[in-house]
Amino acid sequence: MASPSPDRLGEYYDRQYGVALHESQDLEIPLRWDSRATSLIALGRLFSRFAPDDVFMDIGPGYGDALRLARHMLPEPRLACVEFNQDLVRFYRSVMPQISAHTSIKGALEEFGPGGVKYVYAAHSLEHFDIKDLKIELQNIRNLLHKNGAFIIEVPHVPEHAFNAARNHTPHLIFFSRKGLGKMLQGAGFRVRLCVEVIGKYGAGKNYAASMRQKAPEETEKALAQQLAAVNAGDWIGAPDNAKRGKILKCVVQKMGD
Repeated sequence: MASPSPDRLGEYYDRQYGVALHESQDLEIPLRWDSRATSLIALGRLFSRFAPDDVFMDIGPGYGDALRLARHMLPEPRLACVEFNQDLVRFYRSVMPQISAHTSIKGALEEFGPGGVKYVYAAHSLEHFDIKDLKIELQNIRNLLHKNGAFIIEVPHVPEHAFNAARNHTPHLIFFSRKGLGKMLQGAGFRVRLCVEVIGKYGAGKNYAASMRQKAPEETEKALAQQLAAVNAGDWIGAPDNAKRGKILKCVVQKMGD
């Protein structure tokens, strides 16, 4: 299948991912629950200790949910992000001046130096890179990551049958299987500590709260299913009729010894 054209990509980022979607978002407003960010940050803490004044950096911060949660889940973190849309970088700097916002991973590397970031967080960001660019950026991330840090990743899980079923990939440029993602990360000098397939909160994922049916009202059951940290929204790859959400991959990797 051919990659999306520059025009299609431009339309997506201008109309569906621009500042217009973020104008009502303020990083200083009360915390908004986000199971994706919660689960990934919690997984990172299983493999790497985070100390006060360590840096948490989000690649592709979206609505800023992970940045908000990091302030509550990590001890006194220094917050940083890499956002390739310059309008959004200006937006983040205006609503949250204390954040270190960059338009490139290389720019973050210049500020923090080799090994200067303890947690690098990338939730549904890597699939937006061209394959050649991603290989370069993974090297930059490896250089940026602390020797005892954690690179925390979530991407759509796209085995061959799911790829063939999907009708519209824009703006995804890379499609990952568990095996392929693991090999790519290892090739970039990372040690894979965890890489698991997650079913999401659709389909079989609804069964997480099934045991509560006789003990709690339906609305409580739904709330629990939505708030469990391991439950996620999945992704639309492999769901041409939008009836099911596709699966995802969650990975935690660390840099191999220099």
